[in-house]
Amino acid sequence: MKSPLHIPVLKNEVINHLKIKPEGIYLDCTLGAGGHAEEILKKLNSSGLLIGLDADETTLKPTHTRFSVFKNSQFSLHHANFLHFPDILNKLNIKKVNGMILDLGLSSMELDQKDRGFSFQNIGPLDMRFNKKNSQTASELLNNISLIDLKKVVKLYGEEKNYSKIAQSIKQYVKKDKMKTTLDLKQAILAVIPIKKSNKTLARVFQSIRIAVNDELNILSKTLVNITNFLKKNGRVVIISYHSLEDRIVKQFFLKHSKVCVCPREIPICVCKKDPTFRLISRKPILPNDVEVLSNRKSRSAKMRVVEKT
Repeated sequence: MKSPLHIPVLKNEVINHLKIKPEGIYLDCTLGAGGHAEEILKKLNSSGLLIGLDADETTLKPTHTRFSVFKNSQFSLHHANFLHFPDILNKLNIKKVNGMILDLGLSSMELDQKDRGFSFQNIGPLDMRFNKKNSQTASELLNNISLIDLKKVVKLYGEEKNYSKIAQSIKQYVKKDKMKTTLDLKQAILAVIPIKKSNKTLARVFQSIRIAVNDELNILSKTLVNITNFLKKNGRVVIISYHSLEDRIVKQFFLKHSKVCVCPREIPICVCKKDPTFRLISRKPILPNDVEVLSNRKSRSAKMRVVEKT
């Protein structure tokens, strides 16, 4: 049985807000199955270029095949975390691009693969690495992390109120040498939480460990700093996030770099003469409509933010 076709989140909104130039250069930092990238390619002429990056090497071959209907000169796909996009652009001798997209979080394809260990609904090895060439798996992290640090991970990255009990239970399972599979982790969590709404707790804890394994929030923060140097004037950045931690980082960065004045409030007249790096396209996040949420469950938590380089 074939797996369901990957549906890109906020596809029309992404394409409309990128304001694609046919001859432009566009960077998809989270290529995945290529849903957004394919729509960008459709709008490019023979001079345009789509550069795609993904930390998960397994996505590149099928996506490359998907793009075979386009000219090879129109796209360039690379196995790389989006943190390293400056290295890829430098390698291609490209100084600036017309637009970028980051569709953060976990793809449905990765979630459904039992051997990746991302989902509590599947039984498999406790891996959770986006890039399987990275050294530390989720199992190794949980077996080596201190109780204090594990509490911090579950509390901060999972925003879970029962973080202390859950962390203690996980470490008890570790002592019994029972922290190798997704089922081990699931049982450790279920042992100390109410059955009611247990799925939400499981999702939050699995999310927190995945974020820690892949260092997702630190990588996102570092990537945002690099964006400003590689975007052309009037170029746009589109970022889709799926939980409050990611969205908060993106929102605060965009607000900070779109301020016209940073003078203290006590000064009645602006003396900083600051030129903002970005112009906010929308102060509030762009959300999927009801029709999309019904047809694509993953989109229900999506928030899209867009800025334009001044």
